[in-house]
Amino acid sequence: MGRGERDCATTKCVAGRISWTCACKSTERDEKQDIPRFYEKLIRKVKAPVMIDTTDPTAIELALTYCQGKAILNSINLEDGEEKFERVVPIAHEYGAAVVVGCIDEDKLQGRHLRANESWRLHSVLTNC
Repeated sequence: MGRGERDCATTKCVAGRISWTCACKSTERDEKQDIPRFYEKLIRKVKAPVMIDTTDPTAIELALTYCQGKAILNSINLEDGEEKFERVVPIAHEYGAAVVVGCIDEDKLQGRHLRANESWRLHSVLTNC
């Protein structure tokens, strides 16, 4: 892999498990053009779960088409409202991807500041899409 491609993937080791976090988004480049070239090389070399790090639903789906086995989406939240969240969840379901859900709402509230109803709202969208 070239330097730019190495910048797109970093190895994360947690409790003895390895996954590859892949973020191809850049202000100078179009990630949807980079994904095919990068993922074709990555999938041939890596036999570990891939954590896709983008918020663009189209890029998420494109990346998932290259992933063998279980992939992980990092992360989805309500920061941009339910519309984007509701676009990503069915894609995750279709490809069997796991998701990391951030407790952030439209008001940029997170963590302990997030109201209980926001957590239920996240749960509702995840289970009803």
